[in-house]
Amino acid sequence: MFTRKETSTPLSHTRELYFKHMSTEIEVKILEIDPLSLIAKIESFGGKCLGDWLIYTTIYDFPDRKLLSKGGYVRIRNEGPVWHCTYKSKITQDSAKKMLELDMQVNDPEIADQILKALGLQEVLFFEKRRRHYVSGPIIFDIDQLPGIPPFLEIEAPSQEEVEAGMEILKIDRKKALSIGPKELLAHYGIDIDKIRELRFPNPGKKAPLDPIQF
Repeated sequence: MFTRKETSTPLSHTRELYFKHMSTEIEVKILEIDPLSLIAKIESFGGKCLGDWLIYTTIYDFPDRKLLSKGGYVRIRNEGPVWHCTYKSKITQDSAKKMLELDMQVNDPEIADQILKALGLQEVLFFEKRRRHYVSGPIIFDIDQLPGIPPFLEIEAPSQEEVEAGMEILKIDRKKALSIGPKELLAHYGIDIDKIRELRFPNPGKKAPLDPIQF
């Protein structure tokens, strides 16, 4: 499940620069995008690509699903070769999704997995995601794709105003912005995470932690 590559990188570049002191995640999703068109727009105003990643995410909750029922969860995932364990709890979900986010880097995702299970959590869902990761000032633009789901864009920033500025730069109608998490995203396409255990791309055996995004 976990594909680990040794690294001396202390933190992912983006979070070290912009989110090191943040405890609130503010983001929106734009569904069914044209990735190549958006990439051209982001790069035209100086957005810097910091990585093309194949991300492995495992979502955890207690057997009674008390975290997910309130819009929260625990996850272990990689950002390139760097692994993180993160707790998320919903603050609000109006014009943008705002989550309390407690995040730490882990050197060994297998040990982190064992710790969570020893505390009574269990795996809810494992999924792969392709991501092209851009930053422009304090704004993050992630172009993502999950197996069997059209590509989508995540815009994340330290404030609601900066998230809206990111949409304005890309000329995205605010009505298209959705404040949803992974459970709601999958449900939008008819995928119930209570009825599946994993989502993988159809490339068995390809487990490199750094994998160019392909649209």
